[in-house]
Amino acid sequence: MMKRLLLAATAAWALAGLAAPAAAQEEEIDTVAMAAEYASEFQVEPLTPEQAARLPLARDILTRALPEGSLLEALAVYFEGAYLDPATFEGAAPNDALAQSLNWLIAIELEPRKAEMALAIIDPVYREREVALNRASFEATRTRMAALEPLMREALAEVYAIYYDEAQLRDIAAFFATPTGGLFARQQLEVASNGRLSTRIFASPIYWEATMASYMAADPAENFPERRHFADLTAAERERLAALTGQSLGALEAAMNNDWQALEGAE
Repeated sequence: MMKRLLLAATAAWALAGLAAPAAAQEEEIDTVAMAAEYASEFQVEPLTPEQAARLPLARDILTRALPEGSLLEALAVYFEGAYLDPATFEGAAPNDALAQSLNWLIAIELEPRKAEMALAIIDPVYREREVALNRASFEATRTRMAALEPLMREALAEVYAIYYDEAQLRDIAAFFATPTGGLFARQQLEVASNGRLSTRIFASPIYWEATMASYMAADPAENFPERRHFADLTAAERERLAALTGQSLGALEAAMNNDWQALEGAE
């Protein structure tokens, strides 16, 4: 089950990564405006003169701590092997793929062999398509990582200059200048993405016990009244809400009742 969830999340991420270029073809995106808007929403304090003076040393450290190409190497390790091979990549389970082919409107749980036979009629190349999507997602992500790496290096240099004084920065630089430090720098992202980490975590009863305990913990929302439904509002409250939001009573009723079909009709 967990494998299915992880694969579903991966597929969703891949599709999300591929949807952006298609949308960009339909409508040109002002990337400068987007960046400016983000910068205005999440402002950072400028470096102090002392921090700015430490920035060159911090930059020198980051050329060793995050050497050129390290993000791409970590990405390749993550995507390598069966994940991209149509002959070995499992992809979605047959029943999951069949349900997706039926737009999730029919609940089906067949024997895998029968599900595969049904898929052979509806979508005979679903596995190959998934692999193609994974490959395209990899290429798109590799392009993003190539652009992101120098930005990340510069941003981390600023953070280093903020957190560490000059003596500490020199100690860090001395470590990365050693053979061990250089090896650590080249492999730290690969180590962090090693499959053993997730396997050891998800294969441990401790993780699942803690997860189940967190799910079963008391819900603080139980101490509060539920959100009001449209039917709970008086006529005056409905009119007031419509005036405040600029929405029709029909649209408000549909939205508060989570009725997307009625909402489409009310718009």
